[in-house]
Amino acid sequence: MNRRDILKATGAGMIASSLPAQAAPAWDKVKLDMAAKLMEGWIADGRVQGASILVSRGASQQFARNFGTAKGSEPVFLLASITKPMTAAVVMTLVDSGQLSLDDKVSKFFPAFTGEGRDTITVRHLLTHTGGLPDMLGDDEMMRERHAPLSDYREGAIKAPLKFAPGTKYSYASMGILLSSEIAQKITGKPFADIMDERLFRPLGMS
Repeated sequence: MNRRDILKATGAGMIASSLPAQAAPAWDKVKLDMAAKLMEGWIADGRVQGASILVSRGASQQFARNFGTAKGSEPVFLLASITKPMTAAVVMTLVDSGQLSLDDKVSKFFPAFTGEGRDTITVRHLLTHTGGLPDMLGDDEMMRERHAPLSDYREGAIKAPLKFAPGTKYSYASMGILLSSEIAQKITGKPFADIMDERLFRPLGMS
């Protein structure tokens, strides 16, 4: 799925969520303008920094608007964390197939993941950002500068001090999602990119 298709799908979803349930599926410029007005309000009050709405029907009908920091005819968006729900979806296919349980302890896959309550952290904690793991490692900037492999991040996450007792709080944690992908690799014996292709992209017709 290319970027424009993603924008179309996202825009359609935003429009649909702002329309009454009984609205007819006709092309309604008034409703589209209402959606644009709603987005303008979100930009004005700071909830959203930049956004695009693109809805099209065939070649003859198109509604396109950019807002806030989304400038020009082809605005560019940072999509980094969109990989997290995709990673979670792939991990959940392993749960669905019985190869993994959400209640499996992370230490089952990484024996060195012990101490400070790490023994109680489960796959469920990893996917819900409740395990106490940090979002970024302390030396994240230096690791990025030297283009460290994911294996270095994995080892860092295994040893990183916990921010709180597992299951007691919520805190966004990239390292938890990383460990869940590493678990998927251990179970399947395949690189995570291949797992994503087999279990998510190809079944959904995504390229």
